[in-house]
Amino acid sequence: MLSKLPALPKNKPIDLYIGSNLYIYLKHRDGWAFTVLYNNYSSILRVIIRKIVKCEYITEDILQETFFKISRFIDNYDPKIGQLSTWVSCVARNCAIDELRSRAYINNLKNIRIDDHFDEVEYKCNTVVNVDAIGLKELLRFLPLAQAEIIILIYFRGYTQCEIADKFHLPLSTIKSRVRMSMIKLRKLFL
Repeated sequence: MLSKLPALPKNKPIDLYIGSNLYIYLKHRDGWAFTVLYNNYSSILRVIIRKIVKCEYITEDILQETFFKISRFIDNYDPKIGQLSTWVSCVARNCAIDELRSRAYINNLKNIRIDDHFDEVEYKCNTVVNVDAIGLKELLRFLPLAQAEIIILIYFRGYTQCEIADKFHLPLSTIKSRVRMSMIKLRKLFL
């Protein structure tokens, strides 16, 4: 990976690599010349790419692709036409634009990340129904006392069916049957 390039060696003068000489070393595939190129241009290229794609993790991928293309197509650079910095910036810009036009990027935009909408969904799903507003407490008077008491404990006090079975010393199946019968009767009364 290009971000882990070694430091420049002490035995080669850096000024050989800077300025108009740098592209000569790049054309000869000098590894240290690519290190100098990366150290001098990576931050500005990252900014150029980031302004186009607006996504940090994609920016890093495109930056790596940019330096790959620079190393592959360095022979296309002509110092008579323009400066190395301009050519390198154009390669980065073109890589970013290619990414924007790619099918993978377009599909990624179509996919909605669940993390971005989790709070919205959670808010809509956690709406509290006001039981008094629908008149459920009033409908409980139409139930037998044993069934009404179980419904009150489950839906208004937060008991589980197992806790109610233990409290009344009844089998769990009896509690489940009473809850089911109560729900059927309340549904008929409510609708």
